[in-house]
Amino acid sequence: SRHYRIRIKDHFDRDFTRGWSKVSIVCEKSSHLIVGAQVTNGPSADFGDFVPVLNQASENLKFDRILADKGYDSEKNHRYARE
Repeated sequence: SRHYRIRIKDHFDRDFTRGWSKVSIVCEKSSHLIVGAQVTNGPSADFGDFVPVLNQASENLKFDRILADKGYDSEKNHRYARE
């Protein structure tokens, strides 16, 4: 929280409190089995994680439909998914 970051600023390096871990996952709809995942540093935009995590998922599962969060919405990602 913002309050906590302000409270500890004298005790920790500022870079330590700046980011967090972020995970993008692909899972199979009916079983919720995770077939692809990528961990990155946040905060950052989601659209750049789409291709790597989809590549990983396609090695583990064959699929014909993708449902994704709006954060992955870009023309490059749409084109890649269609191909």
